[in-house]
Amino acid sequence: MLTGNTFFFCICNRVKPIARRTAGIVMALCRYSVILVAGVALSGALTIVFARLDKEGRTALTVYAETGSTIPEEDNDMKKAQELAGATVAEEVFAMREARRQRQENIEKAKAAMQQAEAERMAEAESSKVVEAGKAEEKTDEVKQNGPGIKSEASGDESQEEHARQASAGIRYSQQDYEVLQRIVEAEAGICDTKGRILVANVVINRVKSSEFPDTITGVVYQKSQFSPVRDGSLNSCTVSPETVEAVDRALAGEDYSQGALYFMNRRRSRSKSVSWFDNSLTYLFQHDRHEFFK
Repeated sequence: MLTGNTFFFCICNRVKPIARRTAGIVMALCRYSVILVAGVALSGALTIVFARLDKEGRTALTVYAETGSTIPEEDNDMKKAQELAGATVAEEVFAMREARRQRQENIEKAKAAMQQAEAERMAEAESSKVVEAGKAEEKTDEVKQNGPGIKSEASGDESQEEHARQASAGIRYSQQDYEVLQRIVEAEAGICDTKGRILVANVVINRVKSSEFPDTITGVVYQKSQFSPVRDGSLNSCTVSPETVEAVDRALAGEDYSQGALYFMNRRRSRSKSVSWFDNSLTYLFQHDRHEFFK
């Protein structure tokens, strides 16, 4: 006869294998479920990643398509900037060259001014020597004329002729004055006609007669800053022509076309400052050849 324990024991022995198989099946189902869920999750993740990558790729292509046309404009802006920088550098180089040229011109002007000042100083010294020599010669002439002694007939005739010439000119002058007048006429009007040369001599004689200027021909010619041939040295380097000697003699004999002129200038060869002074400070009289005459 079966007891309760035995019956329970028999039931457990029969159920136990079934439970084991069921548990195995459940465990297998759980494993498969986990794998399936993991696969689904991985697939979803991959789908999301691929979708995002696709979207970003399209966005990048869209941006490139929209901005691609601006690249040449940026290149143009860069080229313009480079050209502007090059132009600025070129302007700076030009400004530096211009400043260097200006400095060189200033140096040359300073040198020219120094040379001109030195030439004027030498001309003034030469003028003083010539004036002193002229005065000494005049004194010698006076001593010879007033002193004792017998003069030859030829010397007397020459002296009378000289006195007559001086009386016609209205001034007293020495041999030195006579030669200086010839040289200044040659230097100032050597390429002019006879009347042009006489006019220059007339101006010098008019100055000797005027109280505004020295009272000798040499003093007038060598007065500071009056005649350019004195300043540039051409007064002493020129060769007096026979035409100039004739013109000077005629002027000293009283031939006068000057209308009292005390100044003359060659407008083309004069400095602008001097031309302005002539035009604004003096009275214009007339023009002959290349010279204009004023007083």
